[in-house]
Formats: sequence, structure tokens, C-alpha cells
Amino acid sequence: ARDRRARPRPTRARLPLAAPRALFRESRHRRFFRASPSVRPPPLVHRRASATMVASRKKAQGKTRVVEPSAKQKKLNATVQAICDRFEARADPSCELSPKEKFDAAQRDLEKLVDAIGEFLGRKLHFGRILLPEDAEWTESGLKEKFNVIIGHFETDGIGLRGNLRKLRGDGKRLVSDVWDWFFAHIGDTPAAGRARAPSFVMSNIVPWPARHDAGRIILKGVGTRERKLIEDLIVEALNACGTPERAGGFGRPAREWMAKHCPADMPAERALWPELDGDVHTKSVHMCLATSIGSTRWLTERFIRGMADLFVHFGGPAGTFDTLLAKFKEDGRLLEITPEMAAWFSERIKEGQQYWKVTGQSKNAPGVGTRGLKKRKKAARAKKVMETHSKRTAPEKAATRKKMLATL
Repeated sequence: ARDRRARPRPTRARLPLAAPRALFRESRHRRFFRASPSVRPPPLVHRRASATMVASRKKAQGKTRVVEPSAKQKKLNATVQAICDRFEARADPSCELSPKEKFDAAQRDLEKLVDAIGEFLGRKLHFGRILLPEDAEWTESGLKEKFNVIIGHFETDGIGLRGNLRKLRGDGKRLVSDVWDWFFAHIGDTPAAGRARAPSFVMSNIVPWPARHDAGRIILKGVGTRERKLIEDLIVEALNACGTPERAGGFGRPAREWMAKHCPADMPAERALWPELDGDVHTKSVHMCLATSIGSTRWLTERFIRGMADLFVHFGGPAGTFDTLLAKFKEDGRLLEITPEMAAWFSERIKEGQQYWKVTGQSKNAPGVGTRGLKKRKKAARAKKVMETHSKRTAPEKAATRKKMLATL
């Protein structure tokens, strides 16, 4: 193995000149290489290849490992594909189903999709149907009587609605849901008259299953993009089957974004939802929970109250609703009056937060949010701290530090 004729001694040009001696172990390995110059040193230690490089190399070599989906994923994929096929068949112009049949088919497919998603996520999801007006009659173009549509985010779990958003309390006067009761109580001349209009509305949520009142966007955690799009398509299909409403609207940011996506006000020709709707779709209102018992400790600005009052007037509420709500919240001590100084202060804080995010990659109010360049941020913070410490020293302190360093050397 050590025959010099078989393995000639390497020349100086063959040695890795750039390799530091720290790469070799200090013990017997180093002595072995010194004593046996015919043995070549180990190759240079390169940095670890990235995942992209490894994947590209394996793909080029034909060794890419295909991850087999689980049984639950296969079952969900099969259900979603079957629902997509039926949805595309109904969307074909040659489909001869009536509006009522399309509405029922879309609701059945949506219920199957919700059940499949719940089984995949490992929890029971109670499906919430689109509520039609009571005693609704169908024609060849949709619902027979004129109707209005109001859209929310999702059903609040724990209050026992089970899909019936207009469910009444035991006294038969108020609705069980404070959010929906607040809405209907302000779209009539009196609260009783407004609540009496609830059975004539088409009511829907953009998320067809209940969750906690503070779930927010995490309600769709674990749901894939394909499933989310299919949920939206089935809801749009069911609402279009009902026909064109007289008035339509929604409250809350998620409903506003959803309506802007499917029913944009500035592009009627691009609408997937109600392309023949002449009136405007009102979505500028904040969520009703800001005014109910759920958010009873929160302050409301005049802009929030204005958007809420405009939604009520849009659906036939009294013209003086804004003044009534303004006086009510002012009396309750929940009106936040923003002065010009406060507005300027808020504007400066927002600009600082945006600049902080650009530089550090994380939120200023939530330091734990964002991990972009964590090591770089820590290194920059240490360097900044050192610079600040040095900049604050006086001339005698700097001279003493220099003298101490020279003495050490």
C-alpha cells in the first residue's frame, strides 16, 4: 500500500496550498501524513451543499425520491377531484339543471368538501348552509321574490346556532347571535321592525363551518389552496343560482376582501358573482362584533361608526342612524375622538413600524414575529451597541484604554 512506485510522491503543485493546517487532526493522523509523504492528504472540506443543489444533483442522477402521499391525503384528493368534476359539469353552458337543482347540488358538494376537510384535519366541522328566505319559491331564473344578501365571516361556535344564523332566543324577540341581532335591529325604523326583516334575507358566511369568536384567519389553517378556491367557487355558484339580489353587502375585513375578489364594484364585466347587479355592494363596514358584547370593551372611532351606519342605511335603515350610534357610543364612553395631533402621532408610529420592518424583517410591536436575517440582526445589534459605547467615552477614557491595551501586548 505504501509502494512509492505505485503512488509517486506528489509535487508541490498538487498539494492544496490554500488548505490551512487546522483542517488536519493534531493526533496520529498528522504524524502519519508527515512521516508518509507518499500518502495524499485528505481533500478540502467544503461547505455543506444547499437543499436545492442536492435535489438538482439527485434529479440529474435519476435518484430523486418521490414522497408518497398518505392515505388521508389520497382520500381528500379523490373527494376534491370528484367535486371539481361535478362543478365543471354544472358550469358548462349545456347543463340543463334548474337554478334550484344547481343550488342544492352546490350545497351538497360543499357539505361533502367540509366533511372531507374535517376528516383530513382530524376534527369535526359542522357545515353551515346558505340560509334562504323562509318559504322561498323558485323560478327558472332563481328566487321568485326580491331578496337582499348579507355576508359575514364565519359562525361563532359555542352559542348553538348549528347553521341557523337567524335563530331566535327563548322569548322569540331577539336573535341568539349578538352580531346578527345588532345588524337586524338597526335596519328598520324600530329594532322589532328590523328583526322582522331577518326571514327575508339570504344569509351566508365565507367560511362554511363555525369556530371561536377570535379565530380570525387561523380558521383556515391546514386547508390547502385548492380546497379554499373550491369552497369559494361553490359558494359563488350557490349565490348565483339564487338570482340577482336587490341589495347586497357584508361586514368585516375578510368579507370585504372576499366580495372585492368575486364582485368588484369597478369592474362589472369581470364579476364572477352577480354580473347583472346594478346597485353597489356595501362592504365598508367594520365587523359587528366591535359593537356587541364580544367587543364591548373596545373603543370605536367616528370612521368605524360611519361605515357601520352606512351599511344599515344601505339596507333600508333610518337616515339618522349615524347620529344615533354616535350619541350612544359617546354616552357609553366608547367613542375615541382622534384629534389632529393624535392622527399625526399615529402616522409617525406607522411610518416607524414600516421602516423597522424593512430594516429588521420583524414587527416592532411584536419582536418575536419574523425571522428574516436573525443572525445578521443580532450581529448588527452587537456592533451598534459597541459603537454606542465607544462614542460615549471621553478622551481620557480612550487614552487609558489604549494604554492598557499596549501594556497587555
